[in-house]
Formats: sequence, structure tokens, C-alpha cells
Amino acid sequence: MSQCQIGVFGLGVMGSSLAENFLRHGFTVALYSREQSERERFAKRDVSGYEMTGDLSSFVAHLQKPRRIIMMITAGPAVDAVMQSLKPLLEEGDILVDGGNSYYEDTNRRTEEYAAAGLHFVGMGVSGGEEGALHGPSLMVGGSDEAYEVLEPYLTAIAAKAGDTVCCGHVGTRGAGHYVKMVHNGIEYGVMELIAEVWQMMHQGLGIAQEDIAEFFDSMSGTRLDSYLAEIAAKVLRYLDEDELPLIEKIRPVAMQKGTGKWTSLESIDRGVYLPTIIESASIRAFSQHREEYKGYGKGKTRPAFQDPSYDSMRNALYLGTLICYAQGLSLIRKASQDLGFDIPMAQTVSLWKGGCIIRSRMLQDIEAAYLNEPETENLLFAAPFRGLKNERADMGRLARVAIEAHIPVPAFASAVTYYDACMAPELPLAMVQALRDCFGAHTYERKDREGAFHTLWEK
Repeated sequence: MSQCQIGVFGLGVMGSSLAENFLRHGFTVALYSREQSERERFAKRDVSGYEMTGDLSSFVAHLQKPRRIIMMITAGPAVDAVMQSLKPLLEEGDILVDGGNSYYEDTNRRTEEYAAAGLHFVGMGVSGGEEGALHGPSLMVGGSDEAYEVLEPYLTAIAAKAGDTVCCGHVGTRGAGHYVKMVHNGIEYGVMELIAEVWQMMHQGLGIAQEDIAEFFDSMSGTRLDSYLAEIAAKVLRYLDEDELPLIEKIRPVAMQKGTGKWTSLESIDRGVYLPTIIESASIRAFSQHREEYKGYGKGKTRPAFQDPSYDSMRNALYLGTLICYAQGLSLIRKASQDLGFDIPMAQTVSLWKGGCIIRSRMLQDIEAAYLNEPETENLLFAAPFRGLKNERADMGRLARVAIEAHIPVPAFASAVTYYDACMAPELPLAMVQALRDCFGAHTYERKDREGAFHTLWEK
């Protein structure tokens, strides 16, 4: 029986692509799927050097020690079930990697459970979709130093490369890998919503043809707005249906989500980190699934004219909005790292997103440099490369205003303007909120001129 260097459990789209990636890099791979259809489908791929099985004992027996197994299965109870099935077959020092979008607290729990049995459990964020998994994903790896040392040569070989950067790294202990991937997805929600709002303003507000909007997104290539999401936005807008009309115009305006955006939003509230753009982007997806109730309400109503913003002003607004999404997400990662003892390296984490992943963009080069030069940066808006974006702020505010006046909903842009102003304002209006809380509930307040907690009998 041949001894394989690594095992892949689960041969769905992501598992199959990752397995082929390992094989193309010369590794021998043990493959497991209980679904015969998945095993047969993989057998049609033009790759060799693997052992295929539908039996767990045989799968484990095919692996070199310490065994290295990567699970590519749906997050949730299925992960616990597989863990329990594999546990009796594993030996001290073996490593089980969860490459799905699991909740980080589940990963913390699973890590401790396996550690008690002398086993390593590793939560690994995988970004890039099917293409990334096949040709080079971004890999955000949590878990112990010992486990990462064993996994590193295999993972770095298959990961995306961005210049001299290998987009694979150890981002911290326990559930750090899944935490970083969770927030990565939250940032992704925000940037996609900004792109969608620009598209809506251009198409519905200004009546610009889809092909011309595609050219607008194409024009970002090679500029500070160069990004994967802008690139594929142009591809989406150019895609024609069977009748040679743009497919985008036939897609129902209902967006789904799998949980990471919601988790990011809840985490921001628990940790006291302000993430309005990410939260709005997750919330509008949820709202879109129930908006059918209002269908037709606005039909026939006269919509005010949408003032024609220049392409440059829209680019400026999108640049600052995208930066704000990164700033919000990275502020949350930094705070969680401190609270949870993850010790997440900020500059290195950002570097992992420069290739392979969905939120890769030219902007990340400046963000990485900001963290290298100012490691204690709490908010990117105050880092050297991003200070003084007054023109961008003015254009983003103007774009949000004219959209609102034209009754075009722009929750991402409106919240991004508010976030920027909240960061830059001398004071927030929360003195009134706290005074009201003290007035109706005796919740006390703090003063600017004295230490301590105070309560006032407001009704004399």
C-alpha cells in the first residue's frame, strides 16, 4: 500500500480543486469521499499520483505519519461528525485541517478537544473560490506552531504567489485562521456592495449601457483601484444571455449569504468596533430576500433626476469606500487578536490577500506598508499613506447625496461617509445619548472635567 503525503477529505468543488492543485505540484495524495459520484467525477481529471477510497480506515492507512488531512466539507455539525469518526483512527501528532468557513469559536473548541488527545486541529481560511483552489488560493492558517511547521511546505507550494509574496501564512493560534477568513469575507461583502451601488447609479441613475459601465471598471486596471472584484464586474456586465442581451438585467436582485458577514457584524458589536459599511452590506442582503413584499410599491412614481457625477468623482468615492471596508475589517481583526490572544501579525495577514483571494487589490500594497511602518496602527485612515483624502471624502459625500436625492439606495456609500466623519470628528453626539439614558434609567455618565461616574436628578 503506497504512503501518501497528504489527504483530502471531501471531493466537492473546492476539495477536488485543492486535491488537483496538490497533485500538479508533485505531491502524492489520498482522497476520500463517501459519494461514488464524486469519486467517479474526480477520476475523469487528467491527474495521477493519488489513492482514492470511500472507506475511512483505508483512507487513513494510505497516509504517511504524522498524518496530514485537509477536510473540505460544509461548516457546522458535519465537521464535528467527521472529527469524531476520524479520531479513533489517528495517532499522537496527526493533523486534521478544517478548510471550510467554520465559526472561529467552534474551531477554538475543536482545537482544545483534539489537543487533549495529543492531536492537532487546524482551522484554515481558504479564499479564491474554485479557481483559487485549483491554481493558487490565499491560505490563512491558524493552530499551533508545531502543526504549521509540518504543513508549511505543502501549503506554500500550492498557495497563490504575488510577486515575491507567498499568499500562505500562520496568522495565529487556535481559531485565528477562521477569524481572519471571516473578516476577510466581511470586507468582501462591503466592497461588492460598493461596486453594486456604483453600477446601479450609472445604469439606473444615468442610463449608461452595460458595456460602457464595463469599460469604466476596466479603466481601473493598473490604477490605485486595480482589483479582482473590479475586473470580474466588467466580465459580468459583458456577459450576454441566449438572446444577446445582458444577463445582469435578468438576474433577480436578491443576494444570499452563508453566515460570515453576519458573524463579522455580530463580532463588531461584541468587541465595540464600528463596522457600519460591512454591517449595512450584510443587512441589505438579508433585506433583499424579503423585499418581494414591497414589489410594485414604487412603480409609476416619478424619481427625481440623478445629477451627473464625473467618472473621476465616482472613482474617488469607490477608492475611499474600499479603503474604509479594509479599515473597518482590519480594526476588528486587531481588536480580536488582543482580546483573544491570537497574536495575529497585521502586515503579514494583509500580504496573504495580495494574490489568490477575492479581495486582492493593488491597494493592499499600501496597506501592508502602513502596518510595516506603523505596526501599532489602530485605524488605516490615520496611517501615513491614507492621510489627507479630502478630495475623496468630498466626492464620496457628493455621490451619496445625489443618490439619496434621486431616491437611489446607497447604504454602503452613505455608511462609509458616516464612518469617515465619525473617525475625523472632534466629538460624537453621544453626550446627549448618555444624558438621556441617565435621565430615564439612572445609568450615570462620565464628565470631561472630573473623574468618576455621575447621576443627575434631571426633573426638578
